[in-house]
Amino acid sequence: MAQRPPTGGSAPIESEDKGINPVVFIVGGIAVGAASYAIVKSKGAKIPVAAYLPEYLLTHNILPTSDALNLMYKLNPSLNNQQEIPKKSKLKLPEFPVLDEEIRPALISGDEVALATDLNREMDQFETSKEALEKLEAAGNMASVQVITNQVNQQLTTAGWKDLTSRTIFDQMVYDLLRVFNQTLDEVVLAKSADQKQLMLMQSISDNLTELLNDVRTLSLNHDFPVDLNKNLIFLASVEEVSVRKVKVSNSVEASSVVEGISKDFAFAVYKINEAGELITKGPEVEGKYKVKYVLPALKDIPSAYHTLRDPATYAVAALPPAKMYIIVEDFSGIPVSIQDPLIDFKVVFKNPQLINEDEMIIVPLYLSND
Repeated sequence: MAQRPPTGGSAPIESEDKGINPVVFIVGGIAVGAASYAIVKSKGAKIPVAAYLPEYLLTHNILPTSDALNLMYKLNPSLNNQQEIPKKSKLKLPEFPVLDEEIRPALISGDEVALATDLNREMDQFETSKEALEKLEAAGNMASVQVITNQVNQQLTTAGWKDLTSRTIFDQMVYDLLRVFNQTLDEVVLAKSADQKQLMLMQSISDNLTELLNDVRTLSLNHDFPVDLNKNLIFLASVEEVSVRKVKVSNSVEASSVVEGISKDFAFAVYKINEAGELITKGPEVEGKYKVKYVLPALKDIPSAYHTLRDPATYAVAALPPAKMYIIVEDFSGIPVSIQDPLIDFKVVFKNPQLINEDEMIIVPLYLSND
């Protein structure tokens, strides 16, 4: 967890609740967290600050990352001395530049047809490399390679790749993982051996692919992501899961709209704290100065795997699926700028669609600790 930026002074927290204090019933004799006590819902009820802040940020279309939470403590310093907060409290929010909602991210791949072709090529290459691997003796590290390759094959088979309709963002993520996996597997098959670095990379890719597919399948079941049964699409859920769920999709649904909800638009905003301890969220020091790049965590050590956002932050805009991403920030000279928490989980937005305004982008604050 990143350290909170320095705070100073105090600021009142406005609240819409001005009634009596809540009555607290202790369970088990000690109140140690949200799971160990019950609060009688009265006009002056309170909830833990740690539970209130993430939800509060989401209702204002801000991703509750560690940087965003730290920013809220900086803006509302009295929170540092509070464990609980009145429900419906009004907190001070960061003053980022006005976000032009008309801006939309360019596709990762400018040609969806080309991406589909590339993905199919990598799928075919995976089958070829897997068959070549199976002809080799499964001894030593090669046995581990076989296990990992079978894990990847199981995930791709379960996902029903040959029946996919267009979903450029998600296809790109799978393509990125599979391309590097195939390259590594080809090297291993050619050498008939695998070193520890190759094994770690392949296992990391397998784990990342599993998490990516499982998260989307789970979200599809819990939040009614659309599935076109007429096309035997089993990407979002297995055939059995779809049968239980009895999803109904109109025959008029176009293929391009079948998977609305698989990605959302996020706008990256950078902020700083100068030597005087002053917060800088807008102006020439932070606007239009930094390139933002992202990649799936398994590929974070492979420079060629990163995707660079078209517009500089603030705001750099990206359409992303429900997944974890590794983020880096650079100046226009290509020099990396330190950020406190580069691993960001975007799934929380997809898991809580009722909290956000679907018509607006989600702001992702990034704290630049130094230049």
